[in-house]
Amino acid sequence: MSWFYSLYFSGNVRACWKDLLEKYLVLHLKMVADLLEQHPFSFMPVMKESLGTICSLCFTNEGEGLLFQRFIILAFNILKQTLLCAEYKLPKQKEEGTKTLIEFSQSLYSCFYVDITGTPTYQAHCLKQEFFQPSTITEICKCLITTYLPLSKDDLELWDADPEQYGNGDDIF
Repeated sequence: MSWFYSLYFSGNVRACWKDLLEKYLVLHLKMVADLLEQHPFSFMPVMKESLGTICSLCFTNEGEGLLFQRFIILAFNILKQTLLCAEYKLPKQKEEGTKTLIEFSQSLYSCFYVDITGTPTYQAHCLKQEFFQPSTITEICKCLITTYLPLSKDDLELWDADPEQYGNGDDIF
């Protein structure tokens, strides 16, 4: 990453090179997002590193001055996709010893016991749980609110006056 910092911030780099670097990063983020969307289990080997890089750049001072709007938007979309990915969510379950009762909502009678600990879904769920610790989520939320969603004094006054109307207003975005 240090080579990128030195290249991106050096005074000798022309604007066209910065544009090319930004396009290169956007292209790679789009590829990662497409991989996550189309083949979520193929994303698992790089999940931890990808989420760590996104969080360290977007939610710490490390990425300050380095990030640009499209990068931030794509990075946040990757975080969202990871959290909402249906393949990474465990089915509704009830524990009974080492087996898990899985109930499928399609049929009233289709429920059975199965060991899910070796499945890719369980592994992906564990990776997500390992990364999104309460302290990590707290820091992400603090940074989102203070850095990316700051409210002006007028916004706060509108909120205090009528929170429901402020949330329903079309002019806030």
